This record gives sequence, C-alpha cells and structure tokens, in this order.
Amino acid sequence: MPDAELSSLSTAADTILILSDRPASPGNLGTLIRSCDAFGAHGLLVSGHAADLYDPRTLRASAGTFFNVPTVQIHDPADLVSWLETVRRTLPELQIVGTSERDGAPVSACDFTRPTLLVIGNETTGMSRRNLELCDKIVSIPTVGATQSLNMACAGTVVLYEIQRQRTGRQE
Repeated sequence: MPDAELSSLSTAADTILILSDRPASPGNLGTLIRSCDAFGAHGLLVSGHAADLYDPRTLRASAGTFFNVPTVQIHDPADLVSWLETVRRTLPELQIVGTSERDGAPVSACDFTRPTLLVIGNETTGMSRRNLELCDKIVSIPTVGATQSLNMACAGTVVLYEIQRQRTGRQE
C-alpha cells in the first residue's frame, strides 16, 4: 500500500508509526518495511531525500511485505508538522521517540505502551535537526561490541521488537 496519504495513517490508541529520516540504502529501507510488517507497525513515513521506495533492491529486501505497510513519502517537512499538530489534537498521548547511537535513554526504559511515532535517522548522519526537534524523547540501543551504531533497519527492528515486547507483556 505505498503512496498512502498522511491522513490515511492509523491514529488509534495502539498506533505504531515509523518515520525513516532520509534513508540512503534501498536495502535498508526494504528491510525496515519488512520489520514494520513483522512487528505490527501501522505505517511508515519516509522523509527527505531518500532511497527510492520502488527501487528493485527496496522491493527485494521487503520480501513481499511492501504492499502490507502503508507508506507515505514526505516531500515537504511542513506537511509532517501540520499533520502531527492535527493528530495530537485528537491523540494527545502520541509520543514521538527518536533514536540516537548514544545520546538517549536505554530503549528498554521507554514506555512504548503509548501510541508512538518512532523516528529513525539516516545511516550516516542520524536524524535531521528538524526531526530531532519534533521528538519528545530520545532512546539508544545499548551495544557491547566495537560497533558504535546499527544501520537504520537494524535499529528500527530492535526498537519495534521492544515495542511489541512491552505491549504483549513478554519478559524475554
């Protein structure tokens, strides 16, 4: 269901939306779409100059889930801000949670039982300043190896898993 409109995205009490900020890699974008489907995200927003949603590498990496996840390409940042203002009037408990490689609280410390818009930054430069300013809180994924950060698809998958773990009450 690519090319959905912002107004068509879920704004229910259990909403999980992902904002991918300037994804550079079609493979990572496709993998993120696959993870959105696997972990029950209600939609994917793609902002800024980004990998092509219709690139064969995006489609291949999505492993057939491309049409399962409503996807909106944000061409004008003002449209996103306006939509968020509208959504927050009807769903004031919506939280906007950004990801950062080391500047946030541990992802497990965030309460993801609330409706959530998760912002995942570009693989190289992280979140844009504009999207960072939209965030209510920032989370980081603790790592123990030499790797300092995960690509956007891996980070998105980890946080989506944590959201579902909290919402289903799993203790694993």
